Amino acid sequence: MVKRFLFAAMVLLLSVSVPLASGSAQTDTVTARDQAQVAMAVNNLFEMAGALDYNGLYDAMHPDSQNVISRTVALNLFNDVYSRVVSGQSQIVGMEFGQWTWEVKGTTYPNAVVVNIVQQVLDENNKPTWVEDRIFLANDGAAWRWFISDSSDFIDQVNSYYAGASAPESGSSTTSAVPQVTNLNDVPRDQIFQVVVNDLDAFYRDVLSYTDFIYESPGVVVVAAGDSVMSACGPASTGFYGFYCPLDSTMYLDEPFLLDMVDQGNAFAAAFVIAHEWAHHVQTSIGLERTTRPDAWNEVHSIELELMADCFSGVWARDAELRGLVDPGDIESAINDLVFSLGDPKFIGEYDPQAHGNGQQRVRATLNGYEQGFTGCNLSI
Repeated sequence: MVKRFLFAAMVLLLSVSVPLASGSAQTDTVTARDQAQVAMAVNNLFEMAGALDYNGLYDAMHPDSQNVISRTVALNLFNDVYSRVVSGQSQIVGMEFGQWTWEVKGTTYPNAVVVNIVQQVLDENNKPTWVEDRIFLANDGAAWRWFISDSSDFIDQVNSYYAGASAPESGSSTTSAVPQVTNLNDVPRDQIFQVVVNDLDAFYRDVLSYTDFIYESPGVVVVAAGDSVMSACGPASTGFYGFYCPLDSTMYLDEPFLLDMVDQGNAFAAAFVIAHEWAHHVQTSIGLERTTRPDAWNEVHSIELELMADCFSGVWARDAELRGLVDPGDIESAINDLVFSLGDPKFIGEYDPQAHGNGQQRVRATLNGYEQGFTGCNLSI
């Protein structure tokens, strides 16, 4: 049953069943540049699939398609499907431009293209065979982005099949699926920190399991009101909000500050603070270092590291939203209020050793991650 499903997924992942609108095929408005750009986009998909760059594949998907499948579900699907595609054998054999209506949501795209391809895959008996597929792409104003499927049933089946599925192991790390939990607003007050921590840990373990990086869970210390804890980076006393110490791979969270957000009905705002600090752990895991004089690929100014952490938080927020953990309105409120308010005052210079970015920069960085994925963070993982 599993083999049959995976082979069906492999054949259906990029294929669709509905042709372009009648009479809207190749027109005089289609230029050689359009054809070249589409060919480049599709060949880029081939290269990412061959390189097992599943995060890149997801980020290249059309935003509307991303809205029906979370990153974590897509990564597990890609791993199963593209592990059966013979790398370097996929070829474009034709293109047809025109108007197309996406069956999944009923949305019509006036500037779309169907790309006919052939690719060699391993069938359910692990024998090489050639299959014909079609990829639909639409121009979103900035680039040609692809759609994962034109079948609502297939999308529902994939979301159901991979709910709770584990990612494969990478290196010496262990992996676990992003837990299927209730909405954060329904989580009891005394469990919110644990739910957020578990979700972030599982999310990044999944994401990094498809890369060459080794992910290990950070330590988490919650500092109660009036308490003081000594970290490898210095003391953590009430009023510090939250910080990550790379010297002991541990994040320290100010319990009264974060619970005050929860009590005001801003559970996601508290989650965002934790997500930002978690992002610093991930940055350390992939080798990035904070410095005032960057002279190597992995050395960055403080403001660059902080804005990237905001961007990572936006990536996670989008995934958490698709899985029902948080509500879109909660994310919007946190970005417009909390993130903006955490911006540096005017007297902090852009390259100050502790610069985080002004309010507008931090909001934009978070939205970049939310809207564009990791590519919006100027990082390929």
